[in-house]
Amino acid sequence: SGGNLQKFTTPPPTQTPIPASPTPEYIPGPYTTLDIGIQVHPFGSSVQREIDLVRQLGMRWVKVQVRWADGDPYCTGYNFAQLDGIMSAFAGAGISVLASIVTSPPCSNSQGNPNLPPDDLQYYANFVAMVAARYPNLRAVEVWNEANLGREWDVPDPGRYTEMLMRTHNAVKAVRPDVMIISAGSSPTWHNPPYHWDDITFFQGIVGAGGLQYMDCIGAHVNALLVPPSAHSGSRDTHHSWYFGPSVWGLYNAASGQKPICLTEFGVATVEGMGPPPSGFEWAVDNTLQEQADWLVEGIELARRWQIFRMIIIWNLDFAPACNCINEASPYSILNLNWDPRPAFYALQAVPK
Repeated sequence: SGGNLQKFTTPPPTQTPIPASPTPEYIPGPYTTLDIGIQVHPFGSSVQREIDLVRQLGMRWVKVQVRWADGDPYCTGYNFAQLDGIMSAFAGAGISVLASIVTSPPCSNSQGNPNLPPDDLQYYANFVAMVAARYPNLRAVEVWNEANLGREWDVPDPGRYTEMLMRTHNAVKAVRPDVMIISAGSSPTWHNPPYHWDDITFFQGIVGAGGLQYMDCIGAHVNALLVPPSAHSGSRDTHHSWYFGPSVWGLYNAASGQKPICLTEFGVATVEGMGPPPSGFEWAVDNTLQEQADWLVEGIELARRWQIFRMIIIWNLDFAPACNCINEASPYSILNLNWDPRPAFYALQAVPK
């Protein structure tokens, strides 16, 4: 997760920005509750430091990616010791957790690849239900991540993903009916099957397979902005994945308005003050720190106006300093490599929660 790594195979040419056009007038939806949180990296940094920063932001939600394979590489049972400490710390601080549960023990799939789902999807569902039953402050689960990409699902298949969603929904609701089930946010990208599916096309496949009844919220990722969220033209091309409004409304309309959007990864990439961009993210070199701040705030404001959202998770708080490196997640961090806040931190701090 963390952006359109596969947007380009070679760096795109630098182009003169085109003035942004105003967003079309969308008809507001019925969803008036909006929770705002941020993704953190507690496995690579101090949980207490993250708690302090989240409190400074005034947020009550965090998203944590739980990598099942890391705690159970040999299919002998998950080692909960580290996750117990993390979840307990957030619970003590009154912070609710959205868990994105990904990967599988290599021994659970025929390719021996931890980045792919298990051959028996019930095995994944049972693990997610076990996690949900263990932690009262786990209040939402995102079922897998970016299943429209081959690197996450081998050959993406909306029907098979819907089976995972169904099995996980049923297993979790049996033990924790209060936990919100969110479909996997897809990578915003174009259609090039079999290993690379347009995100809206992939979601339409989930809807066609009956997946809406197994989700409380539509998972979405928006992380390839080169223009403000209010713009629907002015980027390198006209594909929806470069634009905030067309991306989220495309998913919402694919569900005929029956479910709200949970924007589980909303990020603006900038390498200003950080160094050269990681490979595949050359498209983001023109974004500034101030644009990162302004566009994140603008996206939240639009979400409140449109009323088609249930949750927005900012991508991300601290992936850059947690790894002290520049990888595909670093340009989205609202903290610098030395833990100093970027302008986006202060801008989000001022947003009403």
